[in-house]
Amino acid sequence: MALLSVTKVTAIRTLSQTLTEGLPPPSPPQTRGMGQQKTRGTGRFRQLRVGYENNNFRRRDVKMGLILEDHDGAQRWLRQVLLDVFPGMTVSTATGLSFANEKLKHLRAAGITLDLALVDLSLPDGTGIDFIRELRRKEPDCLSVVITIHDDDRHVFQALKAGASGYLLKQQSKQELAGRLSGIVNGEPPLSPAIAHRVLATFSQDEEEQCDPMTPREKEVLRLIAKGFTLSKVAETLGVSRHTIAGHVKNIYRKLEVSSRAEATQQAIRLGVI
Repeated sequence: MALLSVTKVTAIRTLSQTLTEGLPPPSPPQTRGMGQQKTRGTGRFRQLRVGYENNNFRRRDVKMGLILEDHDGAQRWLRQVLLDVFPGMTVSTATGLSFANEKLKHLRAAGITLDLALVDLSLPDGTGIDFIRELRRKEPDCLSVVITIHDDDRHVFQALKAGASGYLLKQQSKQELAGRLSGIVNGEPPLSPAIAHRVLATFSQDEEEQCDPMTPREKEVLRLIAKGFTLSKVAETLGVSRHTIAGHVKNIYRKLEVSSRAEATQQAIRLGVI
């Protein structure tokens, strides 16, 4: 299993202490009942490692910002937060993925560098994670900060892996968000306390956890379902029962830490299976 370097672990631990100073500790995890399986963390380790290695946190000036948020009220609220933290900042807004990509294209054509993007994850025409990937490719110096209601592992670690430089929750007050964002000028990644705890929890996984790679047959099944084959069609193609294929799909979802065909397809593309 690939682990983060001691330096990076130490840096993130220091970050968490800074972010959570004076705050109550997170609620203890629920005790697992009989028959419940322990959640595997190997996928989250890999996503966290890649995500943090894709970002270099340093002191910086923040002059041009973009808010990708489809609700007008939230847009206005976030704009005011940015202007309070970075007086004189120019703030552009977009209500969807396609609109944000167009704005990014126009900014680049005008020679304007984007310094900070606040990105919601749930958009009418896609996911903010796709925009974060686009920013990482076209504007590598831009800080992409997620602003969302989602605080579960799947959203958090997918965003970090995509290249997010921070992760903030909308449930926080205006003052709390402003405090997290103000640390950017000093090179501090903006993370909500709950997210900082979740990040650190990743390093607390038992050493017994090992990588659980897909078997050749599981990769074959993944390739077919990613192409749109039904379970029955996959079973017919591979000459096995539908029940057998259903078992493979269950294992694939568990190993990839996904819960739908669409997410499995995205992972298949990422892994080069199709």
